[in-house]
Amino acid sequence: MTESKMSPRTFHGIGCSPGYATGAVTWADEELPGTIWAFDGPLGPSIVMAAHLNGALALLVKSGGATSHGASIARELNLPVVSGLADLREIKSGSSCHCNGATGDFILIDG
Repeated sequence: MTESKMSPRTFHGIGCSPGYATGAVTWADEELPGTIWAFDGPLGPSIVMAAHLNGALALLVKSGGATSHGASIARELNLPVVSGLADLREIKSGSSCHCNGATGDFILIDG
């Protein structure tokens, strides 16, 4: 994650699927609905479908691009996705955040 000069808690990744979500971050293996899922891996179709079917608000992933198969599926499902967050493991489960899948902005509110 590269830190933006706007705020010490604002990070910029790659916007892969447009949309905006605000909520608690949880790890994808927890499969908690109504949260923003963090996945320490690539943006693939299987994680996108799991997030969608389990009611995730958005998806944060370590790697993957806007032209990947997973990003294409996420756009069809209206699931916001931010990729390119290399230091994703530094985010604590339960932290509140804002996620903008169009711009790639990820803002930690607490945590």
